Amino acid sequence: MQLYDATIEQISIPTSNVLNELHRTHVGTTKMKQLARLYVYWKKIDSDIEHLVRSYSECVAIKNSPAKAPRHPWEEPEHNWQQIHIDYAGPYQDHHSLVVVNAKSKWAEIVPCSSAPTSKSSIQILKYIFSRNEFPEVMVSDCAMIFTSIFRKFCAAGHSATNSLAERNVQMLKYRLATMSNQSIPIRQKVREILFRYQATPLSEGKSPAEQYLNR
Repeated sequence: MQLYDATIEQISIPTSNVLNELHRTHVGTTKMKQLARLYVYWKKIDSDIEHLVRSYSECVAIKNSPAKAPRHPWEEPEHNWQQIHIDYAGPYQDHHSLVVVNAKSKWAEIVPCSSAPTSKSSIQILKYIFSRNEFPEVMVSDCAMIFTSIFRKFCAAGHSATNSLAERNVQMLKYRLATMSNQSIPIRQKVREILFRYQATPLSEGKSPAEQYLNR
């Protein structure tokens, strides 16, 4: 019998396979590099990532607009789920998606809906989310009429961009769904894959939303 000695033999994995896995759900160049630093390394990995992203027509065609002037940020809350930001993405690909972001850890919850949302349906979705995460102290939204029956702290009237945390995640969701438009899988599955990768990818401070929210 021949025993396998992992300390001597090395397994070679094609770099293309690794790059494609890092690029899953089209997270973009920066996020790919942040994710790669946790798991893999080879010479010129950064340039290989940049080349791969440029080779995808979906990523090249769909880019965010140039950044606007910086906005005054919300103060970071002391505890997780103390303050959340909410917004709707849609209608997009025949769905509306309620996006909820924890201001402390940036942990996100996204629930797609096939019908147009109402205050009543929004409350039911939020109750479902709160049943797993507890009730927040402050809930921030824009001034959309759909939220008028829900208690929350308003953003400046007519300036939804002041709810920038939720707005960034809405744009992230739309971008990644657009780049996945050629994949013939249900939108709910796409959202699950997008969330799974988002929660596990490090943010600018070096920790992922999962690490900051779940401590793992």
